[in-house]
Amino acid sequence: MSLRSLSPLAVLVLLCAGMFLAACERRDRDAARGERENAVASIAGQVEVAEGLDASAVMVFAEGTSHMALTDGEGRFELGNLRPGTYRLRATRSDLETTVLGEVTITEEDTAEEQPFARLDAVAVAQREAEDDPARREVARLGSLSGTIETDPPGNEGSVTVYLQGTRYRTVSYDDGFFELINVEPGTYELVAARQGFSTQRTEVEVQAGQEVDLDPLTLEGTPPSEVADRRDEAPRATRTIYGQVEVLTGDGSVPSDYSFVRVNLEGTNFTAIPDSEGRFQFTNLPAQTYVVSASATNYLLERRYEVNLEAMPAAEVDLLLVEDTTRIERHGTIAGRVVLEDAPDNVHSGVQVSVAGTDRLAFTDSQGEFEFLDVEPGTYDLLASFTGYHDGRFTGVEVLADRETDVGELELERDVVVPRIVYASPGDGARDVTIEHPTVFTIQFNTNMDIASVRDAISISPEASMRVVAEGTPGRGAQDVFRIELAGVAYGNNDGGVLRFGTRYTLTVGTRAESLEGVAMRNDHNIRFTTSYPEIIATVPEDGASNVSVFFDRPIRVFFNAPIDPESVRPEDISFRPELPGSPNVYLRRDPQTGWSVLFIAGFAEPGTDYTVSIRSGLRTITRDRIRNIPYRFSFSTREWREFEDHYGLREPGREALRQERGRR
Repeated sequence: MSLRSLSPLAVLVLLCAGMFLAACERRDRDAARGERENAVASIAGQVEVAEGLDASAVMVFAEGTSHMALTDGEGRFELGNLRPGTYRLRATRSDLETTVLGEVTITEEDTAEEQPFARLDAVAVAQREAEDDPARREVARLGSLSGTIETDPPGNEGSVTVYLQGTRYRTVSYDDGFFELINVEPGTYELVAARQGFSTQRTEVEVQAGQEVDLDPLTLEGTPPSEVADRRDEAPRATRTIYGQVEVLTGDGSVPSDYSFVRVNLEGTNFTAIPDSEGRFQFTNLPAQTYVVSASATNYLLERRYEVNLEAMPAAEVDLLLVEDTTRIERHGTIAGRVVLEDAPDNVHSGVQVSVAGTDRLAFTDSQGEFEFLDVEPGTYDLLASFTGYHDGRFTGVEVLADRETDVGELELERDVVVPRIVYASPGDGARDVTIEHPTVFTIQFNTNMDIASVRDAISISPEASMRVVAEGTPGRGAQDVFRIELAGVAYGNNDGGVLRFGTRYTLTVGTRAESLEGVAMRNDHNIRFTTSYPEIIATVPEDGASNVSVFFDRPIRVFFNAPIDPESVRPEDISFRPELPGSPNVYLRRDPQTGWSVLFIAGFAEPGTDYTVSIRSGLRTITRDRIRNIPYRFSFSTREWREFEDHYGLREPGREALRQERGRR
């Protein structure tokens, strides 16, 4: 049949049908193309670390992109919203070796699944050796804070948010109120402790390099309802959940397939979530308290915030709505560039952190040093580049135009020359009552590995005393940052030359002749001023006030000193008992081989069931003829009752009479 044989009406119908089918086919092709352009996949995997190390907070990133994720407590991670392409994944953390986890190619077919992902085999990441760990020295210059929270009424000490105002340092207190902020830059801060329903505490704190600040307890006052407190006591802590979905209304009415630009926040806390590909989010293991849930995205307005009280219920669902602000829509651009490391091989420039100043945008370079930022709002920015062991670098005045790629060129980071300085000393500068031992030991730590001979040559003490400087660790294996200084502390006989003297002020100096292994010298002398203690009685056995004591010839009284005592100064008549012991006690000295200090033994028999007071008069002297500061000295104790004494020594009647006869013979 030909078209000529058909009526004009039939021909018109056939033409309309053909046009309709062609339009449908074109629409399906366009829809399929749009789906492919919006198709994304994810890569999941696991990082394994040595036994005893925490597997969480290992940063996994795709080289040359801003895609990154942190591992959980089991070392698991997932990088989402990845478009088709080839990705090289690395894992890094300051105490671990930077390790390549694998290279994954994602095709359009890989994104066709309902829940697409590529799963890598678990990869072991080795612990960084001390000599290869520049972060170890960086931590040495940082400080830390710790303290406890008290509440009125009590019972609410856990889950209190503690942070340093205007910084990223933030934590939450444990159930007993203890909190800790570690690796804090030295400086003065305002510390804030806050919890819903309680007063907020603010206090000024000063953090010093290498020091831990132990704060006085912080008290939060409040009047939470008693029934809420009862329910909190009955319910397990940290088991609450907030979940829900973010709905996004764009200006053209389309539904986004990628929600990575959305942040869901629990205001006033450090809890933040990125919704999945369908806009769903979840917060788990939350303390039982009240939260304000909100969401944010660039150029979007939040319809409303929601307040959720989890003190009385285990979970809550929240739906949030973000509406695009069409009055501020801008077309975005791209930034690309390259950062290389001084003296590094051509293909070893990966892992350099590049950030857009004033934003949360972050990327890492690939092995060639290349990086890229996509979807950047038009404007002028500074880019910051940083890598451990190198000076920071900066691209300044980077102008981003809509629908344009801005190539910032190449930046080289120069090696950071470390000037040696002492970051830790024990005892520290200004120490008082430093105990004289055999030997008296000082420990110092530098911020870098040091030349051992130069350190020994640079250390002196005034007034003069004999010393020995020992490098901790094996020379040549990167452990020469810690040194032990042994000062002669105890003299014997008449030879007291070069020993530390009691009650004397000394200055231990590490001079500028001390050099690092790279030949860089200290810029300033480091002085450690300290005062030695006075000789004292530091303890007795039995201790003052003890009861139920047995004193016998095989169980003598012991008096401990923090100095060597001259045996010629020990006279039995300088030691008295009230009431008197039956018979004269045997008094003698012994030397502690570890410290060189003396222990005075008093052996005799004390009557059971009796209160005794022992007095030591002022005749005792050290071998350097120094007086004992707290003599005359007195302490008291009570002996066992007769029945307990007999049971202890296995005595029975007429054992008491036999014991008395034995005592009389002695």
